[in-house]
Amino acid sequence: MEIWDIYNNNRIKTNKTHIRGEKLAKGDYIAIVMILIFNSKGQMLLQQRPNHMEWGPGKWTMTAGGATKSGETATQAASRELYEELGIKMDFTDTRPNFAMTTQNAFMDYFIVRADIDLSTLNLPNEEVAAAKWASKEEMLAMIDNEECMSYRKSFVEYVFDVAVNPMLDSTLTK
Repeated sequence: MEIWDIYNNNRIKTNKTHIRGEKLAKGDYIAIVMILIFNSKGQMLLQQRPNHMEWGPGKWTMTAGGATKSGETATQAASRELYEELGIKMDFTDTRPNFAMTTQNAFMDYFIVRADIDLSTLNLPNEEVAAAKWASKEEMLAMIDNEECMSYRKSFVEYVFDVAVNPMLDSTLTK
């Protein structure tokens, strides 16, 4: 059972918690982290969700991510999620998210990393990830069209790739 902290609409932690799988109350927000890894060729590391998953079974998704657990910071959650899902150890302690978004019930922090990861070194398959591969922006957009990938907005995917491969747009990318 995962327990998550609840935040108000100003991203201030309340004294409430949420149990994963239950419906969030109106006005309650959780914190989510996403780690997006790009290689030196400008490709993003994608993971395929196993068929047994309730949300997006068999679909390809961005590198790694999930909700922060109660008492956890975004940087702690980023390190944990990346290790749990792909077996990659990275310390995000002194790293700020490259950008953030707010959705209906979540504050989402995005960490962009540049690293040439050898796919054969990943801890796959596992409970959360069936497979991994590198994909260019064009390949990912085609995967969205073919419904092989989660239904990301194409403009969002284009933005993420532009930020990741063009250092002039964001000078805070982690090394």
